[in-house]
Amino acid sequence: LLTLLTKNNKITLCSLAPKQFNYLISNQKINLFNQMSSEDISLVSKILAGVNSTDATIRTEAAKKLGELRQNLGAISFCLLQISSLQATTPEEVTVKTTALVILRKILDLEGEEKWKAIDNNLKEQIKKKALEAFVNEKDLNQKGKICDVLTQIIDKVSDCDEQWDDLQKLALTILTINIEENNLVQIDSLLKLMKDATGFLYDELFKNIKQILMYLENIFKSSFTKLKVS
Repeated sequence: LLTLLTKNNKITLCSLAPKQFNYLISNQKINLFNQMSSEDISLVSKILAGVNSTDATIRTEAAKKLGELRQNLGAISFCLLQISSLQATTPEEVTVKTTALVILRKILDLEGEEKWKAIDNNLKEQIKKKALEAFVNEKDLNQKGKICDVLTQIIDKVSDCDEQWDDLQKLALTILTINIEENNLVQIDSLLKLMKDATGFLYDELFKNIKQILMYLENIFKSSFTKLKVS
């Protein structure tokens, strides 16, 4: 199963035989500049689907191509975040989004701070902005958790390079404005995870608002939502 991006910004699927797949990814060059085209993103989506193929040949070729794309950390990071932000309605489509997030987390984890420093500053800001947008807009708790894992890796890079990320701090503190009710459980749960995973980076901002945060946590424990209490 291979992914295609439609004009409606949605993932759709088609199938290709191993020889067709190998020809496709071998004969189309992906433009690894700061801004990938929709065709480039579509091809990367096909490669991600290939990673999960039941055909060993397709999996091998997909993994090889991903290895090549890793050479440009900034471009592939932004591309995978774009794919993870697309709508997905079927299990196969969700798998593509999940694969994009899992691979991005692994790539960021393996690459050192020098690779992150080398990314163009404008592209770096786009990556951070896209990651936060993906986190805010995702409605599925499982996917939101995987985006949070990616955010944690980006935070590590930003912290190691002594960079600022004011929008992340603002996002974390939005939890204080959210009513503790059924419709907001996914949002609250994911923000609690983000605050926990990024405590070191967010320490100063969290400390400034410690009273409000403690009051909010107290209200969670007074609520009937057991899942939030565990979080």
